[in-house]
Amino acid sequence: MAGISLERFAKGINVKPGKYARKFWTWGDAVYWHKYEIPYADANTFECFNDEWACDSKHVYHLASRLRGADVKTFEILNRIFCKDKHHVYCSDGIAKRCDPKSFEVLDQGTARFCGASCGYAKDKQNVYFHDSGEGNAKLIRGANRDSFRVIRGGYATDGKRVYVFGRRIPKANAETFQPINALYSKDANRVYYLNFEMMDKVDMATFKTTGRETAKDKDRTYKRYYAD
Repeated sequence: MAGISLERFAKGINVKPGKYARKFWTWGDAVYWHKYEIPYADANTFECFNDEWACDSKHVYHLASRLRGADVKTFEILNRIFCKDKHHVYCSDGIAKRCDPKSFEVLDQGTARFCGASCGYAKDKQNVYFHDSGEGNAKLIRGANRDSFRVIRGGYATDGKRVYVFGRRIPKANAETFQPINALYSKDANRVYYLNFEMMDKVDMATFKTTGRETAKDKDRTYKRYYAD
């Protein structure tokens, strides 16, 4: 997936006043994210890529903080949660450890959400990664086949043999028959899962359906998360 093409240093793109909006804005010579002033940011050359990433002629910024060491001239937004330059891959926690910038590519838009944070999958020439912007640095998915890895939808993905939800393997899931039901529930031909947990009580597969984000029912029981009420 190619990076988002942006005209460099186009003054004022998407920079709108609004002191309490969670976005970048300028006031005279000062630059802000939300209600926080960004020290030393240059309002004259300031450009925001989205509500989280921005730059001026010398520096790159994530929210109200400067991304130290980032190369402005080669900096590229890949999706909502990943960026890179010629030296590094970056996530919301700073430099994404172990990632190779030359071969790094994102596998989705990074807009799936879990616990209110944006998240998504990516890979480089050796590994597959998952990043939840609310849980620190990008995480290596050990054992995943990077050549066959693909995102199903939202936080669900598979490499053809294993199935993952929000970066965690669903241990017993059958990749050939697996289907997401909603953001938290999924199933294969034999089982129903809540996140990466198999339902604790035997579920009637024919009548199982969700009734909310964390609730479900079948003809015999109602469920909250992965156990029967």
